[in-house]
Amino acid sequence: MRSEIRSQAEFDQLVHDVHKTVQDYFSLKFDHLRQGMCAGCGSKSHAALLTKFGNGESVNMRNFDHLALIERLQSMGNSHETAEATSAIIDGRRLDIELRRQPSNPRYSDISYVLEVRALDHMNNGVQNPFFFIMPTFESQSGEPYRVDSAYNYRHSSKFSVSRGPDGRGLLTVEGEQGRWGGGMYVYDWRHQQDDRNYKRVVSAALARKILPAISPRFNCQLYKPDRYEHGAWKLRISLGDVAKQRLGGIALALKIPALKKRLFLPDEGYRRDVDLICFKDGILEAHIYSNGVAEDENPTPISEVRAEIVRSLHTALDKVGLDIPPYWLQR
Repeated sequence: MRSEIRSQAEFDQLVHDVHKTVQDYFSLKFDHLRQGMCAGCGSKSHAALLTKFGNGESVNMRNFDHLALIERLQSMGNSHETAEATSAIIDGRRLDIELRRQPSNPRYSDISYVLEVRALDHMNNGVQNPFFFIMPTFESQSGEPYRVDSAYNYRHSSKFSVSRGPDGRGLLTVEGEQGRWGGGMYVYDWRHQQDDRNYKRVVSAALARKILPAISPRFNCQLYKPDRYEHGAWKLRISLGDVAKQRLGGIALALKIPALKKRLFLPDEGYRRDVDLICFKDGILEAHIYSNGVAEDENPTPISEVRAEIVRSLHTALDKVGLDIPPYWLQR
């Protein structure tokens, strides 16, 4: 496909192609994706983009703005995970999620599956960067109909861990490596055991929304509350993606600490460069964020806005150092 698009037909065909790929992983409304891609092309709306085409202007897709895509998708009610997973797909990231049902064991009432995930680029090569994420949970008012669990060798245990149960039981913080992560899925609800099509789609979509942002070639931003932390204390862990890390080489990427009302940023030891600068070390940046002088639930700057500002700063910083990752349809 050409880097420049000159007509509505070309643009809509591209959106259909991207939408087909996205739908392989999770649901996203076509119009939402189209509006998001319009934003990525620098247009305020689909109508504004059509006006450009009507005036004989073309759109350079190589200069696609991922931050604009993410913010437009979120403004239409999509989660940051859905928006960032879509961005990762446009960057060429893919997943192969396999669930293999195991023979029934009369000693247990649940049905189990072997879960294997391969993290890939669009050329089917494994993503070699380690990818840290927090597994999804599937609790409802009636209990937990099914769950995913990580294989032991992928569990990420530290003082910043997150678990599903008390005393650190059921670790949810995990880290894939050499393009792979896996474990098992367990189905407890007998109604779901009769037909696995729906919950397999639900589980696969939830995993895709977690893992695709974690294997982004740009960065993986995790902002979460570890088990032992009080309400209002958050852990920030950012790792550079494989392409960003390679292209930056010896450049030390630094971020300006955002000045947000009633929020306190404290870089972990070794990550502060100046009074208002935090920097990456070996491709990792870690910090803590607190509600400052007010209860978390009353904070005028919700933690979602804090995360959005961090993501905005990351995209800006990578743009300033010249990181250029063409969309997957222009990659070779």
